[in-house]
Amino acid sequence: MTSATLTLTPATRAPRMPLAAAWKTLARRPAIWWILVAWLAQSIGFGLGFTYGSYVSFKTSTEPYAAQALEEMQKAMELSNLASYSAGSVPFFGAATAVVLGALAIGYDYTHRTAPLLASQGPTRGAIFTAQVISLVAMTGVYTVVTYLANGVGLAVIDGIEGWPIEAPPVGELAVTLGASWLSFTAFALVGAALATVFRSAITALAAGLVWTMAVETIILYLGQLWSGLAHVATFTLGGATSNLAVARGAFPWWPGAPQQTATAADGWIAAGVLVGWSLVCLAVSYWAWTKRDV
Repeated sequence: MTSATLTLTPATRAPRMPLAAAWKTLARRPAIWWILVAWLAQSIGFGLGFTYGSYVSFKTSTEPYAAQALEEMQKAMELSNLASYSAGSVPFFGAATAVVLGALAIGYDYTHRTAPLLASQGPTRGAIFTAQVISLVAMTGVYTVVTYLANGVGLAVIDGIEGWPIEAPPVGELAVTLGASWLSFTAFALVGAALATVFRSAITALAAGLVWTMAVETIILYLGQLWSGLAHVATFTLGGATSNLAVARGAFPWWPGAPQQTATAADGWIAAGVLVGWSLVCLAVSYWAWTKRDV
């Protein structure tokens, strides 16, 4: 009687290890990196470029408020304030970028009809879902870190041109603010992912996500300035929470009609809780749509 030896090849192990495959698949999609390039171009070219351009123009201004404006803009563009500057770059356009990322990351398999193939392979749908979510969250982390690095380089260049002191930001403050920005990116990315899973289409998810984040929520935030009752509602929107969290970390409220122009640490924790709540709801919806419906 002979005994057979079972050799586990990489192909044999693959169904038990969907995370590595999910990350590799996501990272190999050119669109994911082109989205990042477009976001950095907007963040550096428009955000930092506009701020520095305004600073240069104010240098020649004789208006009485020009001196104070110059002082405030210089402080914002000093490398030591990298945390607050980067936090302020995430709301609005950064949020929309995250929606696009989530919609394309998950909607790709529906657009190219590879979703049925994934659902019929060795790993369970739950395992595939978990791997895709972890990969997406990791990618939003990459986006966040690269955003902070790019902003840091840009601020250092401006500081060098103007002869301002180039001082590293406090590590603890930077780490907390980076985590807050990561949470904001992740919440919006999960919205895009949930829409892509529900509609089974990246294009439809993009349209619905951008309409909601760029139009509907902006209207709610603006109207919140007119009606106090709606202002409380605006605080619990994705845009309102993202802006409040950024402001709590020292950023200027870039989101149009932000419900709060100043935010305390307690407001920041409330905003973080709102974003976590949105993330959990989106995860629940995505999980149900992926595991309980036919693909």
